Amino acid sequence: MHSDVKKRRCAWLFDAGDLRRAQLNEANGMRILQMIVLSLLAVAAPITSSGQSALDDIAESHIRANVPESADFASLLIRDLKSYFSTGGTETVQVVYEMLRDGPTQTGIAYPKFYLWVTVTRGSEVVNEGAARVAAIEKKRFEVTHFINAKDIQGNPEEPYKVFPQPVADKIKEKTKQR
Repeated sequence: MHSDVKKRRCAWLFDAGDLRRAQLNEANGMRILQMIVLSLLAVAAPITSSGQSALDDIAESHIRANVPESADFASLLIRDLKSYFSTGGTETVQVVYEMLRDGPTQTGIAYPKFYLWVTVTRGSEVVNEGAARVAAIEKKRFEVTHFINAKDIQGNPEEPYKVFPQPVADKIKEKTKQR
């Protein structure tokens, strides 16, 4: 008798009508779930884009508040690079820079950053050369946050990837190969 009860339970569990109803319920459930997801996406898309717009506005305000006007940019940058690379000797250094990325990079609420290739000379002698990351601060000055000498990069080509964004680090790596 025990096995008859088991058979009836199994027959009831796998009744074709029940199975078909379960499949229909599952299909209806999937349609309902799809409608809910699409509705949420329709509502969330404007929120996301306006949220991104707000973040872009904040980033732009940090750039406007910290990056010097174009008339002052080069002279302030050269002044601060010379100060950074001067060793206190009597002979002043000359600094030439090349932007490795157009415009500033703004991340969160940090100061806007610029990525440069810097060549430092004293007289006609190149005394230092390498990649620099500088922060623009309150339209008044630049601060070198990182500098990696070209010789150090040649010795360890992966070093720039620890400090610079990948596209910039790729450019740095190429520049050191040309030296």
